[in-house]
Amino acid sequence: MTATNHPDSLPDTMSDLLAAAINDARSLDPSKYQPSCYEWHTPSDDGPCEICLAGSLMAVTLHTSPDISVTPLAFTGSATRKLESLNSMRFGEWIIAYKTFYMHFPNLLIGKRLFYLPQPKHSNFSGWVEFRKHLESLELVIDDLRSIERDAKHA
Repeated sequence: MTATNHPDSLPDTMSDLLAAAINDARSLDPSKYQPSCYEWHTPSDDGPCEICLAGSLMAVTLHTSPDISVTPLAFTGSATRKLESLNSMRFGEWIIAYKTFYMHFPNLLIGKRLFYLPQPKHSNFSGWVEFRKHLESLELVIDDLRSIERDAKHA
C-alpha cells in the first residue's frame, strides 16, 4: 500500500516538523496507539498500532489508519525525507537530520550549533510513560532549533 494522504502537508522547517510531531503524538488515542521506538506505524494483532515519533505524524497529519502498516517510503514528495529527518531528530542526530531535511550539510557555524543541541531523553522509548518524557525533552530543543534555522537562512 502506498500512502499518499497529504504528503505535502508536512512543515517546511525542522523545528516546525518537530513541533507538529510532538503535538500529533500528544493527540493520539492510547487505546488505538502504543509508542515503540522500533516501529514506524505498525498494526498489532493483539493490541494498538505501534508508532514511533514519525509514526505519530503518519497517523495524525498524514491521516494513516491504525490498521495500515507504513514506513516513510510509503509517502510521496518530500514526506519521505522529512519523516527520515524526524527519526534522526529523535536520536539527537541533529546534523544528519539537517542534511536529510534540507538536502545539504550545514555550514561550519550552523553545524557546530547543531552539534551542541541537547540529546533527547528516552529515545529508545517503549510505552506512553517513556514516550511522554521523550516528547518533553524534544520540546526543549525547538526554540534553539528555530534560532539555528533562522540564522542558517541568513548565512
